[in-house]
Parts: sequence; C-alpha cells; structure tokens
Amino acid sequence: MKTRARSTRTHYERYLWAVVTAVSCAGCQSSLPRYAFDNPAEVLMAMEARSSQIASFSARCRVLLASGDGDVQLTGLVIAEPPGRLRLRTWKLSRTVFDLTLNEDGAYLFSSGGERHGPDESELTRKQILGALRFLPGFMQQGAWRARRGLTPDTYALISQLPDANALVQCAVDGATLTEQRCDYLDDRNQAEMSLAFYDYRLVDGIAWPGRITGHGARGSFEIRFDSVEVNVEHPDGAFVPSRRAKKLP
Repeated sequence: MKTRARSTRTHYERYLWAVVTAVSCAGCQSSLPRYAFDNPAEVLMAMEARSSQIASFSARCRVLLASGDGDVQLTGLVIAEPPGRLRLRTWKLSRTVFDLTLNEDGAYLFSSGGERHGPDESELTRKQILGALRFLPGFMQQGAWRARRGLTPDTYALISQLPDANALVQCAVDGATLTEQRCDYLDDRNQAEMSLAFYDYRLVDGIAWPGRITGHGARGSFEIRFDSVEVNVEHPDGAFVPSRRAKKLP
C-alpha cells in the first residue's frame, strides 16, 4: 500500500511540475478585500463561497522549470470550467510539449516523447488530477477541506486528503485577505514532498488571483507567469475535446 501511495505522489508531482505557476496579471487591481472572521469554520465557508463564484477562467502563462538537467522555458494556455473541466497546453519553440484535457469522460494526455517537462502516462486518473489541483481558484471542492487555526494568530490552515493516495495537502491562509500563502503536499511521514508559495495577489473581476506561484520539489523548482487572466468567460465549442493524439489515462 505504501509503495502505491508513494508512486501516486510522484505522479502528482509530475503533473504539478507542469501546471503550477507564478503569475503576472495584466490589467488587474492590486487592492484586496479585507475580512475579520473569528474562527476557522467561517474562514472556510467564505473561501468556498468565493471559489464557487468562478464558473470558468482562462489564462496564458510563461513557465520556467529548473532542475539538474538545466532550465527550460515554456509557453502555456490553461482554460477551465470548475469543478470538472480543464485544458492545459504548453509549447516550446512553437512545438506542443503536452496537451492535457479533463472532461466528464475522463483525462486525456498527449506528451511529446522527447520531453520530460510534462506528466508521464501513468495510473493517474481524472479524479486524482482534480484532487491535486485544489489550490487553483474555482477548484476548491466544498466539503473536501477542514480548517483550523494556523501557526500564527493571523493565519489559518486548510487541510485536504488527496483522493486515492495516502497524502495530504496543507495550505496556510492569510486571515485578513483569505488568500493562500503556501501549500505543502505531505507524505505519510508528514514531510513536504512538494511546496508551493503564492505571491502578488490581484483582483480579476473581483476574484483574488495569485500574481506569482513558485514551487519546490524533488525534481527541482518552477515558476510560471500568466500574461493574462480572464474569469467567467465563455469558451468555444470543443474547447474540452481532447487532441486526437492524446491517450486516455486509466
């Protein structure tokens, strides 16, 4: 059982390596709403309510991956209709590195064979991918989190069990703005196998969106910058139809 859990966590890391981002929003406002809640339950309810306001989003991004093999820069596009639809594509020198589609039927992946900067074909399922993406705006699943007070008086901690894996996500939340500051993906020894940090929040159509996200894990570090973010926009027909080159994940 522990071997399977560690394998699953490795697959989460491979996927997150390609997705998580450091963000720069064009045309966003810098001031954020302030809150004054007294207990973790109120914080969680407010964050879930805010997440439920996001029916869709789209963003272009620039991704920097750093590992022992060197640095790689990618260009990407992500569109989503939470809670169950997401499309992510990245390019390097105008060539698609990978193309991931999540829809009601499952998860589909095309990954160029010569690159190691996207997720590998594996046992990873649609449910597991969506579970790993709970830090994204709009993907905070109601009922999937529990809340408690943080390590300092002005912070709270949100904790969620990853589906089908013996691992947890623990996020530190700023109590004044109700924004995630750090998320750790913890193994069965309560050690962080991957950590994400969130910076430079901006308002995008009234929704707090991180301006920059960095990550560190066993495979190295990453930073992704969004060139633009749009919230609650209509996506074209076929946006979540997978590429003909994509294979359905188990």
